[in-house]
Amino acid sequence: MHGHRKRHEDPTATGSRPRPTTARAAQAQRPGQAGAPRPDAVASLQRLIGNAAVSELLGRAGAERSEAAEQQSAAVRGALRSPGRPLDDSVRGDMEARLGADFSDVRVHTGRAAHESAAAVSAEAYTSGSHIVFREGRYDPSSAAGRTVLAHELTHVVQQRRGPVAGTDTGGGLAVSDPSDRFEREAERVAQRVTTDGASEAVADGPDRAPGAVAYAGAGLTVARLMSVDEFQERTTVGTFQKRGSSIDRVEQALAECHEEAAGADDFAARADRLEDLVQAAEGYLAQSKSRRHGQVVQALLGECRPEAAIFRQLANAVGLANPLAKARALLTAQEAVLQRIQAASLDFDSELAKANAYLQTPLLQAVNALSDAEKSTLVGDDLDLLAEIQADPGAPQVTRDTLGDLLANRGIVNFTTGLPGTKLSEPGVAEKYTLKHTMAQGGGATERLGSLAHELTHVDAGESFDNTQILLLLRQNLTDAEITALAKERKARVDALLGLLAGDGTLTDAQKDLFAFKLKYATDPNKGVGRYAASFKNKLDAATYQRLLEIEALSAPNSSALVEYDTVVTQLLVYLHRWGVPQTNPLYTAVAQLATELRNDRRAAAAGH
Repeated sequence: MHGHRKRHEDPTATGSRPRPTTARAAQAQRPGQAGAPRPDAVASLQRLIGNAAVSELLGRAGAERSEAAEQQSAAVRGALRSPGRPLDDSVRGDMEARLGADFSDVRVHTGRAAHESAAAVSAEAYTSGSHIVFREGRYDPSSAAGRTVLAHELTHVVQQRRGPVAGTDTGGGLAVSDPSDRFEREAERVAQRVTTDGASEAVADGPDRAPGAVAYAGAGLTVARLMSVDEFQERTTVGTFQKRGSSIDRVEQALAECHEEAAGADDFAARADRLEDLVQAAEGYLAQSKSRRHGQVVQALLGECRPEAAIFRQLANAVGLANPLAKARALLTAQEAVLQRIQAASLDFDSELAKANAYLQTPLLQAVNALSDAEKSTLVGDDLDLLAEIQADPGAPQVTRDTLGDLLANRGIVNFTTGLPGTKLSEPGVAEKYTLKHTMAQGGGATERLGSLAHELTHVDAGESFDNTQILLLLRQNLTDAEITALAKERKARVDALLGLLAGDGTLTDAQKDLFAFKLKYATDPNKGVGRYAASFKNKLDAATYQRLLEIEALSAPNSSALVEYDTVVTQLLVYLHRWGVPQTNPLYTAVAQLATELRNDRRAAAAGH
């Protein structure tokens, strides 16, 4: 099921489990108890990030399920027992035109059971296969907001037709996915685009169209994948009195085996075997066929399957390693190969490699969790070294190099480990002043990891520069109340200006824009402000400090997040822009660099006592 709200990133939200249907809904779990969300945490997540995702694992006998998780599962199953109703003809026609897909099988669920089901998983709406379940009053295709919600959920229908989505089992037959995974961001982007821009324009078939591509133009749902058997047959058809030849038949048979689903999508070795067989058959045809009448088609097929065969073999070899540190490093290296191929071949979420990028997260997390503390620090050190490479790159902007130099200078006072990203003053007994947790399993690979690591290191730099309470406030201690209020408003205005530049940018890809916007909004999220951090650290704060933090929250609300998550996000964006190869003359890049320069200068001046 896919549910219409946003959510926090969860690096464990990928896996390889049977998913007859899929659902998305926001969840927050008690430590050690899957599927038992705290009401306050669920409400917080619902306000913070909406569009969380859950996958319903029907038929799975879950062990040790919590009562709350069982109730959620029962509510979902209860709603899905009803047949639902088809989309109204006018609504269906409108959405089919906008999204370029057939929605004749879609069924809408409203009413009491649907409302209770959506409420149980804390969703405004969720999708399970071709069924969309709404809370009371949320199905309103006559309104702009209602059409956006519907388009979002219909995008999930299309996604689920093409394969499983990733998720972490909550223990009650539901699984929560990563809040910023590509499926959810794709649905968000597509819904906004098609309901803002109007109906999509169809992409005509033609000789310039990539083999195997299924296009949903305008909606951003283009899917490139391995050539289908039907297309291969069509392109290798011979005349009535001509013999097709056994060598081309062997290619077709190998291609058909690649499209079979006997092996699990997470079985990298089986996928590599089939692709290598296809490569061998195709190369055999080119070597043996005298006429080579189908040479052009076979060469095109080789261009698709050769790179994938090598990458899946690389993944299989990595998974097979016994040493956890070597395995984690090999999987991270293989992930970069996966992501580079996805970008080079314009593959989308339905491609086998895109699925592989989701499935590799499970063995990667298993390897990371098996590491000793020293090995975890070593693995994080690999990413620190990659940041050092950017810092030494003469092609990087000077502010990026200077900022990373500042951050890496603090390396010796930080205890590095792995886990959900976060930075805090170390507990008693830890030699280093700060403890920083770094997430190794991230869907965007090294780019997202390095951005996240730079983000956390900026918290350390803020602590050293401002020394402003245990929550590492991003401002000087001696500001007046009026200055605090003005600073929060000014920072919110700068974020809004960057969002405006982002909206008009023509350089970044849609996926990059989605991530960029997600991070900018994180910097000014009203529910991630000073008050929230004060509550989290209350047991470590003296009464006077806690009270002052609450006063700062009141002074800066609703923009108080900019006092704890601002410099951090700007540094993160510098890393993204460099890794994406965006021209430094790009107006958005220029604005981010200017802001980063101002923030760095303030931190350096504060550290120097000025």
